[in-house]
Amino acid sequence: MTVRRLLTACLTLSSTLALAAGPAPMECPAPRGTVSASAADRGDPRAREAAQRGLEFLAREATAWQQNHQCYGCHVQSVTLEAFSVGLHNQYDLSPKTVDSILEGMVHLKGGSRSASGLAYEGGSLLQPSRTFGGAAFARYDAWVGSKVRDDLLKVAQQLLEYQAADGHLAVQYENGPVARGDIQATYQAISTWKQAYARTADSRWLSPVQRAEGFLQQQTRRWMEAGKGGSRVELPNLNYAVMGLAAAGVGPAQSPMPWLTRQILERQGAGGSWGDALTTGQSLYALRLLGFTDKDKAVAAGTASLVGSQQKGGGWSTMGFGKAEAMWAVLGLVSVDVMTVKVSQLTDGEHVLETQPIELEATDNKGSGVQKVELFIDDVKVAEACGGKLTHSWVTQSVADGRHLVLAVATNGQGEKSQRQLEVYAGKVFLTQVGTEFSGGVTQVTARDISTTGTRHQVELNVLKAELKEGKPVPGAKVFGASQGGEAGAVRLQWDGKSQDGKAQSGGRYFAELVYKDEKGAVVQREQVLFNHASAEAEAAQFGQVEGKLALGGGARGAAPAANVQLELVDEKGAVVQSTVSTGEGQYRFKNVDSGKYKVRARKAGYDFSDLAVEARPAAKSEASGAMTAH
Repeated sequence: MTVRRLLTACLTLSSTLALAAGPAPMECPAPRGTVSASAADRGDPRAREAAQRGLEFLAREATAWQQNHQCYGCHVQSVTLEAFSVGLHNQYDLSPKTVDSILEGMVHLKGGSRSASGLAYEGGSLLQPSRTFGGAAFARYDAWVGSKVRDDLLKVAQQLLEYQAADGHLAVQYENGPVARGDIQATYQAISTWKQAYARTADSRWLSPVQRAEGFLQQQTRRWMEAGKGGSRVELPNLNYAVMGLAAAGVGPAQSPMPWLTRQILERQGAGGSWGDALTTGQSLYALRLLGFTDKDKAVAAGTASLVGSQQKGGGWSTMGFGKAEAMWAVLGLVSVDVMTVKVSQLTDGEHVLETQPIELEATDNKGSGVQKVELFIDDVKVAEACGGKLTHSWVTQSVADGRHLVLAVATNGQGEKSQRQLEVYAGKVFLTQVGTEFSGGVTQVTARDISTTGTRHQVELNVLKAELKEGKPVPGAKVFGASQGGEAGAVRLQWDGKSQDGKAQSGGRYFAELVYKDEKGAVVQREQVLFNHASAEAEAAQFGQVEGKLALGGGARGAAPAANVQLELVDEKGAVVQSTVSTGEGQYRFKNVDSGKYKVRARKAGYDFSDLAVEARPAAKSEASGAMTAH
C-alpha cells in the first residue's frame, strides 16, 4: 500500500470512528422563562398565535363548506389539508377529528379519490385542477402526517402523467384567480406529487416526469428573464409557484434560476411588509422559506408582521367570497413558523461542500422562552452539540464518500420540544443525480439532475449498453447507441428509440443506460449506470421480479427515523453484487429487473450495524425485505 493510500485509509477510519462515537453527551440547563432566556434565543410568539387562530378559522370554514356541499371541492379541502399538514409538522394544535373529516371528504364524498373516476370536482368537471390540487395535498399529508392516503397518492400521481405535455408542463387548461393560477401552479403541484410518490416507492420511473417538469420551469424562467430586460413584468404568483416547483424538484437556492426569482420576489414587497394582500403575502413567505429564509431575515419578519397585524378577530383575513382561499395561503405562510426557528449559515441546500466546510447554527424559540441546546447530525450521526441557541462546527470532508450527504440541525427548548432543519449537500466529483428511466411510446427516456455550477462548461453523454448475463448476473456488454449534448445545470433528458447507431431496430429487453459527465477538456468526471428494460412496465413486471422494502434507524441519538440515503446492495447466492441503489428520504429502496432466485439485501452506513436480509425474487412479484439499522 502506498503512503497516499495508507493516509487516506487512516483518515477514512478515523473519520468513521469519530462519526460513530459522536461528541460526549452534554447536560444543558433548561432556560426558565423569558427572564433567563437571552433576546437572541427568543422569537415572536405572536406569529404562532396568529397561525393557530388561522388554522382554527380554516377548520371551521372548510368543515362548514364540506357539510353544505357534500362533495370534493378541488382547492377547498386540498389547500386546507396542506395547511393542516404543515401545521401538524410544525407542532400546532389541531383536532384529529377535524383533520380526518377533511381527509374523508377528499376520499369518500362525491368526486373523491376513491370514486370511480378518482378526484373530480362535482363528479366529472375540472379533472386536471381537481387532481393537481388533490395530489399536492395527498403528498404533503403523506410526507408529514401519515399513510392513510398513500394508495390515493399513487393513483393520482399516475393520473397526472396523462396531462404532462411534451415540454414538461402540466396542461390543466384552467385558470380562475386568485386560487387556480394555471399551468405554472399545476406543474409545481405535479412535481410535489411525483416526488412524494418516488419517496414512498423508490421507483425511479417517477423521476423522469419530475425532471421534464423541472426543465419546463427552467425554460419558462429563462423566458421571463429575457422578457424582463425589455421591461416585461411577471405576475407574482407565477414567480412563487416557480420557486415552489423548482425547490420540490431539488433545485437549491444558490442554483440558477433561483437567485433571479428570489430577487424578483423581494423587489415586490411593499414598505409595510406585505406583497399586496394576505394571499400573495402568505405565498411569498412560503416561497422564501423554501429558499432558506427564516424569521431572522428582515423580509420574512416584515411579511409575517403584516399578516399578524391584518388578521381579523375571527382568524381570517377577509369577508369576501375568496376569504377561505386567502386564509389558506396566509396560514401556509404562518404555519411554517415552527416551535423554534433553526437557521443554518455557511452551508446552502444542494451545494458541493468545501474540503473543510464551516457550519453555523442559530435557533430561536418562537414560544418566547428560550433554546436549551442545538445538535448537528451528518448522515444521522451526531457530530456536534452546544448549550443555548448557537453552534459553530468545521466539517472535514476530504475523507467522506462521494455523493449526497444529509446535514440535520436539531434545536430543543426548555419544554423538551424539538424543531429541525435538513440540508442535502454533495461531496466529491458528483454532478449527475436522480438518474431515472421511463419507457413510453416505444422510447426510453433517461433523465437526471445536473448540479454543476451555473456556467460550468461540460458534456453529458448517453451510452446504451446491452445487458449480458455473466454467472447469472446482468453486466454491461456491447454498446448499441450513443448520444451527447452540451451540459447545463438543471434537468437532463436524453432518449433512446430502440435503434442502434446505424438505425437498426434492437430487440426489447434489458439494457444499461450509462450517463457520462465530461469536463470542458473531455476528461471523464463521473459515470453512472442504470439497468433498465426497453419495454412497457407491464411486460417488465411479467418477466422479472422486484425487491423492495424500508429501512429504519434504531438506537441512535435521533431515535427511530427513516434510514435515508443509505447505500444498499442486492447480493446473489455466490456473493456477487447484482445491483446497488440508495434509499430515499423515507427510507424506501427498490431493485427492479431482478432475475428469479435467492438474494440478500445488504446495507452500509457509517456508525450503524445492519444484518443482511434474505429475500427471494420471482417474476411478476414484489418481494419485500425491511429492517432496522442499529447505532453502535
